[in-house]
Amino acid sequence: MTNGGDRTRGRGAGVLLAMLLAGAAPQAQGNLADGKYDPLVYFAYDETSPEDWEPVFEAYSELLLNSTEGGLQLGTVQFTVCPDLQDAADIWVLNDNSGARAYLNGFGIPGLHMTISQTHRSSTGGALGQFGLAHETGHFLFGVYDEYRGFINGVAQSSPLHFCSFENSTNTCIMDGGTTVSPNNQRTEYCTRSALGFAQSAHNRGLLTPRGFSAITDQEFYLGRSCWEQIERDGTGGLRHPTSEVDFGVPPHEPVTFDYARLQGDLAVALVVDVSGSMSAEGRLDEAVLGAQNGVGLMRDGESLAIVSFSDTNQVVFGMQSLNANRKANANAALSGLVAGGGTVLGPAVERAVQELDEVDGCVEFLIVVTDGASADPDIDDPDVLAALLDRGHRVYAVAVGSFPETAALTSVAAVTGGKFYSVAEAGQLPGVIAQIFALAGSGTALLEEFESSLAPFSTAALAFELGDVGANTELRVGLGFEVGAELALRLRAPDGSLVSFDAPPSEATAFASDVQKALTLPDAQPGTWTLEVEEMAGAPAEYDLFAFVEAPTFDVTTGAQAPAVRYPEPMQVSVNVVSSVPVAGAEVTGRVDRPDGLSVPVTFFDDGLAVHGDARAGDGLYSTLFARYAQDGAYTFHIEIDAREGRASSNLECGVFGRGGDGEEGQSTFPIPSFTACTSHAVTLEGFSGIRTGAARLEPHRAVDAPVRVRLDRAPTAIGGFRIEVAEDEPVVLGPVELAVRRPGREPAGAQEVRLHRDRDGDGVLDVPSVPLAFGTLSGDGERLT
Repeated sequence: MTNGGDRTRGRGAGVLLAMLLAGAAPQAQGNLADGKYDPLVYFAYDETSPEDWEPVFEAYSELLLNSTEGGLQLGTVQFTVCPDLQDAADIWVLNDNSGARAYLNGFGIPGLHMTISQTHRSSTGGALGQFGLAHETGHFLFGVYDEYRGFINGVAQSSPLHFCSFENSTNTCIMDGGTTVSPNNQRTEYCTRSALGFAQSAHNRGLLTPRGFSAITDQEFYLGRSCWEQIERDGTGGLRHPTSEVDFGVPPHEPVTFDYARLQGDLAVALVVDVSGSMSAEGRLDEAVLGAQNGVGLMRDGESLAIVSFSDTNQVVFGMQSLNANRKANANAALSGLVAGGGTVLGPAVERAVQELDEVDGCVEFLIVVTDGASADPDIDDPDVLAALLDRGHRVYAVAVGSFPETAALTSVAAVTGGKFYSVAEAGQLPGVIAQIFALAGSGTALLEEFESSLAPFSTAALAFELGDVGANTELRVGLGFEVGAELALRLRAPDGSLVSFDAPPSEATAFASDVQKALTLPDAQPGTWTLEVEEMAGAPAEYDLFAFVEAPTFDVTTGAQAPAVRYPEPMQVSVNVVSSVPVAGAEVTGRVDRPDGLSVPVTFFDDGLAVHGDARAGDGLYSTLFARYAQDGAYTFHIEIDAREGRASSNLECGVFGRGGDGEEGQSTFPIPSFTACTSHAVTLEGFSGIRTGAARLEPHRAVDAPVRVRLDRAPTAIGGFRIEVAEDEPVVLGPVELAVRRPGREPAGAQEVRLHRDRDGDGVLDVPSVPLAFGTLSGDGERLT
């Protein structure tokens, strides 16, 4: 049982251990400035008439302007059908008739978005697409909760008793629009502060039912304030609470601009490779070349690539061009010709790569930067360099190899541009990481990763993964990377038992081979359990990198962190967003963290709404963790595995129907979730570590129980012991593992028991009320020791 990083201040902090009886439980998105919101809209299907949506978004802009009292309207709406932009989109449009939904405060976070469907295609009639969009905007931009559902006597439920201003109001509150209040999509305003007493828009703080039950809305339960108070406090768009009764009329509105420039297009990549003298150490350049060659083989025909090398100066070794089999071979030859020597000047090389990207019109354009040392001036975070990246919407995926700590420029630019930072301690990890970036930086989701694995002579490795039924146009892609001279066979065992061999692929498949790689793409892959087989054919030991990933319009796994770098002793807050048309709750999300001291520690992600885990809301499909098991400054890489074989649709979506059963908005029913497994990774940098003063504290029996501690395991939660930690004033404390020995005299245990660690703030030996656990653990039925 490990602690998530509680930092206790003051002397003599008390901690209680309690045993419970239950079982264990571009900028990324559109711009918002100067009263204009410019969303990116992703059609998760082949939309042939996107212009049909223009009236909906024009009406949405008018309603948004009305509801914000003239403070915010749409400026430019970009439409795209490019799957590589699904993480960057503000709005997804699905090809079904499901209800509208959104992530709270999702704006600006890759992978989080609003979702509508064909139900909302019209600005007239019963559905009113503009209302669905405006309502979800309250969640997405401002963090406002629903006012048409909530709690009765503390129990979450939908009920006609939940409403905000007036039960039959046709004006307020726009967050009141839903399935239980009539009319359900006519409201045009946000509710105002209750104390102001505005006659038509004052927020309803709750009511008593005829039976004396208290009924309050989600907005009141979670935030305890009106929507306008939340909008002002949130600060998005700089909107201010009205000083008088809201105006129900539509303010003067400017026409919306519709941009189709990125409606279609292909991926474009600029690879920027460090060839300074230090890259010759440990074979770093050789391994970087191997990974880049593997990545090039995974690119589709028609996608574009440029390669820029840099040391003291920079050189375009492969100019930007659309790829086919011959050009992929030419790109790999250019990579093979790189030679290390000289210093490290990154900034001008990035500017050169931006110039290469300007030669194409990709729907997604990104840079992969591989380096092993701090850059001389100008670096990648130079204002001119960063401005060029942001002006053109280029993402940066940065790979730092080796143990150099000066990664702040790389981490910050990757975060600001919507890309990702990777840390590679040893050169041998480079091929898998670089190939992974090529595979996943667009719209791919990893299903299996196996890096730096070994095969004995004439042996075979078999690795299984679960591919869910994640929608139409599913494409399964597999990559095998190896050293020059190795002879490895690649086969896939399909769910129906049939064998797909790389050497004799089916006619619909696409295969690519080089002297360091085999890559195979299967369109419309069948769902179920797939097995990858790698066989050594030459009678010599071999090392390989192997991974499989899927590309599907509505299937996505993304990771993020509250900050790309943290300063000790702040914990790292990392999240994983899992989506299969709708956010997926009920998944098991675990993994490990590779620390800069060379050790790995386990990590678990939670979707339980507990602040101790860094999770904002339970069951929303966004899994979080707080990590603080630090060793030294440097990059901490989270390797994450998602098991959604028992996943369910999030229950905290719009209308509250997913995962609850029954019908919801416009008849939307419970959404089925496919069974699947996936994996991903994320790196966060630690700064300012000064060492931890370590020590041990002995667990003492609870003062109300005679020693040895005797606890009945069929009763309510019981405090079984505690310990004190003596610290100086304002000295941070990071709790490490807690070890508990339990003996059960005379009988077998009833089953798994949950143990929780609490902080005893008043030192009275009794659980505080309320008390949020610092950590959880499970004592299994056949063990005596819990760590």
